[in-house]
Amino acid sequence: LLSPVRTSGACCLGFLLWLTCTCTEISAIPSISVECGVLAEQSFEHQNRMRNYFLHAPLSVCSSTEPAPIVLALHCFGCLPRHFEFLAPLADEFGFILVLPVGFEKSWNAKHCCGEALSRGLDDVGFIAEVVKSVRSSLGQNSSNTAGVSALGWSNGGFMATLLAASPSFPALAAIAPISGHIYSSFSSIPRSTPIWLHHSRDDPYVNYAGCCTHSSKRNECCCKISQMGSRTCLSADDVFRLWASTVNGCEQGNHKAIFQEFSKQNIKCFSAQQCQATSQMCSYDEYGHFNGAQQFPQEMTREILFFFMKETCKSRGSWSHYANKCECREGYSGEYCLSVTNKMLHRNRVNRPYE
Repeated sequence: LLSPVRTSGACCLGFLLWLTCTCTEISAIPSISVECGVLAEQSFEHQNRMRNYFLHAPLSVCSSTEPAPIVLALHCFGCLPRHFEFLAPLADEFGFILVLPVGFEKSWNAKHCCGEALSRGLDDVGFIAEVVKSVRSSLGQNSSNTAGVSALGWSNGGFMATLLAASPSFPALAAIAPISGHIYSSFSSIPRSTPIWLHHSRDDPYVNYAGCCTHSSKRNECCCKISQMGSRTCLSADDVFRLWASTVNGCEQGNHKAIFQEFSKQNIKCFSAQQCQATSQMCSYDEYGHFNGAQQFPQEMTREILFFFMKETCKSRGSWSHYANKCECREGYSGEYCLSVTNKMLHRNRVNRPYE
């Protein structure tokens, strides 16, 4: 089921079966070439280092003039981005661009975790922002169009996904889904509400569900020196979700509703906070550990997360019709997920009111 992995050599602006055409960049945005329909490795220089990522642009995206959603899939510490290759067929099905950034020495500088990227203080937020611009530009789309970008992250990648949403310098994300990892602090300074769906197993041996501490009565050890970061990492996954929901997304405290109850047979309990400025959901898992790899995450839940991303992308400029099971655009927007601007004046008036 996996798409073939190749080193790309051309930019696909039109649908030419499996062939490619060439595009030229004349801006300062990193110029790459894109081969459509396959998962291809790309590279450019960022802060005097060559950085890499993998890109899968579905043929349907390359043959369209409409911008498509982007899903960033961020790998764990010590992992390779190809752990997320299995998402390529789902990108074809849902019609999104799959982007798998590569962390430095298999790590991300995500504030509380991990490895060489953290030790060296690398600007991974800036790197991923450049990746998004480069992808848009190289597919013949407006590189300044930052709408419709979601982030899925596992472990160190989960820390990174939440950090992207928390960073004022990173464009607003449509949604995030951190798995087995998240930032622990500075919730009150996060600049904007961001839809979140947090996933964590209660028996996670690496990023403890109850928090990561070495100095308090809790004393919950975690991997990767997370426990040594101070009292701020002592927050449990429940506390992190509560703070994100109430402080970042403006939800009514203590008001939760059970969702996806069909997953309860798999020892998964999910709930959604209520009266929110942005969707806030969490699932806790029993006996799933650290998921032992992204592909060990429940397949049905992966599909639900991607559907969540597409619906949240739609909601920024339209509304999701549950009856028709599709996005219905507000005036001034068009496209499958309403990412095309057809009336710039209406768009400018709404840019500060994404949830109406």
